[in-house]
Amino acid sequence: MDECCCSIRTAIKEDGEKTRALITQNVIQDLRDRLDAANTIIASQATVSAIRPYPIPAYTVTSPYVPATGA
Repeated sequence: MDECCCSIRTAIKEDGEKTRALITQNVIQDLRDRLDAANTIIASQATVSAIRPYPIPAYTVTSPYVPATGA
């Protein structure tokens, strides 16, 4: 009986380790895919920014030549 229980425990432990390794590999691959997608987006945005002939301001400022609305 001890041999039977021991082999069952060993099999369950091995299956658990295989499952854990598979899940870990899937998570790592998903993270790699996300990183590649993010790098692609960043590269395309950098290219677009480099092509624009005008600077992009860091923040918006109201123009003194436009009348204020409200009040």
